[in-house]
Amino acid sequence: MRNLLIILNLLILVNSFVIEAKAQKAKAKEPVKNVTTSSNTTTSLVVEQVINGDLVKLTNGELVRLIGADAPVTSVGNQPGQEPWASEARTFTERLAIGKEITINNLGLSADEYGRRIGLIYIYDLWLDYELVKEGLAVVQSNRYLDNKSKQQLLDAQSEAIKAGKGIWNAENRMPLPPKEFRAANGIEEGNKNESWKNIASKSPQSKSVNTSNSSSKTTDPSSSDTTSVSSVVSKEALDSLKQIQEKLEGGLRSNEIAKLVAIADGKVQAASSVSKVDRILVRNLKDALDAYKLVLDAFKRRETATDAERPRYDKFIDGALEIADKSIIEAETKCCK
Repeated sequence: MRNLLIILNLLILVNSFVIEAKAQKAKAKEPVKNVTTSSNTTTSLVVEQVINGDLVKLTNGELVRLIGADAPVTSVGNQPGQEPWASEARTFTERLAIGKEITINNLGLSADEYGRRIGLIYIYDLWLDYELVKEGLAVVQSNRYLDNKSKQQLLDAQSEAIKAGKGIWNAENRMPLPPKEFRAANGIEEGNKNESWKNIASKSPQSKSVNTSNSSSKTTDPSSSDTTSVSSVVSKEALDSLKQIQEKLEGGLRSNEIAKLVAIADGKVQAASSVSKVDRILVRNLKDALDAYKLVLDAFKRRETATDAERPRYDKFIDGALEIADKSIIEAETKCCK
């Protein structure tokens, strides 16, 4: 009898272990809404202020930029903005995030080139980047840091928003330019380090919505009498940004400095290519120069960690890419602003 009791107790104990193991396994398989997991997820922090739809300030004073969504540009001081879309995006983020704990999936990045924390942002089980894009309050960020799964989810959400005509995709009030191209066309650097954003929350930009909207439309409306002059301006700005890289490289730059200049040039070239009356050959030359400088940037980064034996190979590659860039810039100058 005693042996029987011992056997029964052992069976009960084993059974409890099996049940617990099954429960843990089932829990691990439970889907989490809109969440892409990563070993790079950081600790949760609290949002104190929303500066832009895609930029928040934490209670510890840090700025956090969404890596998956690019929201309309907020007007600051005399700087133009994309209203009323910017206010709508900011209000949406405020409603979801103010006073809430967030988790940052930084995708292996500690900060962007402006010193801000950057990553995919989650509020409990809600993915903020995804929600902004899904509601038509931001476009998908075009960057190489997004993992394929997250990028595809965001692109699918954007397609749904476009089909439904939500927010910036509303046919009756569609935003003329994506935020990146708007910043480039207006000479706005995204990571402007002045502190004028501190007063944004107390300002009401609604009164500027008509003027700023018209300003943006003016850039892209082919029927406007100013389209030709606009095409000349954006082409010249794109060319000048590429020539700035050319000049700076001659003086010697580190990869992080080149990255900033390439990012600025990228935005300006994209803005030029979006204007209907810009010469297509000119656009191709601008893009060829930009692509060459991107290759130079990549080679510079690899060279910084290369061995002494590997560096000559990267030097030769860089020289070849620079030749392509120089040739493309010369050809672009013959076409620019005619």
